[in-house]
Amino acid sequence: MTKEMLEMERDQAVTKIMATPHFYASEMSMKHFLRRRDEAFGKVKDQLLARDRTFPEIMLAAEVYYFRDMGQADLSALCIQETNLLLVEMPFAQWTKKVYQDLESLIHRQHLKLIIAHVERYHHFQKDKSIWNQVFALPVIAQFNAGCLGSWTRRRLPLKFIKEGYPVLLGSDCHNTGSRKPNLAEGRAVLEKKLGEPILDQIDDLGQRLLKDDQL
Repeated sequence: MTKEMLEMERDQAVTKIMATPHFYASEMSMKHFLRRRDEAFGKVKDQLLARDRTFPEIMLAAEVYYFRDMGQADLSALCIQETNLLLVEMPFAQWTKKVYQDLESLIHRQHLKLIIAHVERYHHFQKDKSIWNQVFALPVIAQFNAGCLGSWTRRRLPLKFIKEGYPVLLGSDCHNTGSRKPNLAEGRAVLEKKLGEPILDQIDDLGQRLLKDDQL
């Protein structure tokens, strides 16, 4: 399956993949997580990447589910490799002042750049939008899944973010070759149709600058 997914990504002109297995602080230690991740990547590297140089480059990272007091934890080992970019999965519930404070601490005290994973999934939980507004007033990057662009109701939020000038990234969030297959090409086609090709250039440029650690 991994081989098929890499082939699908390559066919969609993907050149870099951020491998972001889920990290749940309540379920395992960071040391155990990193060991399992590195062992899995070692197999992929030896059995696939070393044999086919046309596959996209894989950069190790994690999708870190929010946990209380994460603002005081050292999460640098979970950042996208060789960067200070941390992908954070937010609570699927009403966000609180404590959530905001933890994110603010990661940004201003630990100097991490936060990417909020699949933003489209949280909005309807926020009956009170005050914390939502405070979070996105922080210097965070909003990541939307390409799959949400296929529905006219679900695409309204990412289109709104883009039109209002928020920094936005597009992700496939692929897990397999069936129900969660690589689909960046489909999402990009929708954005190009709705907002024009310059939007794709803008998103690509942001991604490249983040990986180069340029000042944003």
